[in-house]
Amino acid sequence: MSESKRLIVDLTGYSPEVYFAAGYAFGLNIPIIWTVHHSSGAHVQLPGIEEIRPIVWESVEELAFILQHKLG
Repeated sequence: MSESKRLIVDLTGYSPEVYFAAGYAFGLNIPIIWTVHHSSGAHVQLPGIEEIRPIVWESVEELAFILQHKLG
């Protein structure tokens, strides 16, 4: 991960490993794209971290389309 240029972090399911990886990337100044499935709630709130505004997606195809445009 330390050689990555960007990290995509999906907050769906609230896995501790995801937060650890994101924190590690953040510490290395690797840009992070945050995503979350709409079933997990459109307004994921992380205590003390208001800057995180994840991309909310409904289908894998929609997420792929959004990421292609964001990274494009």
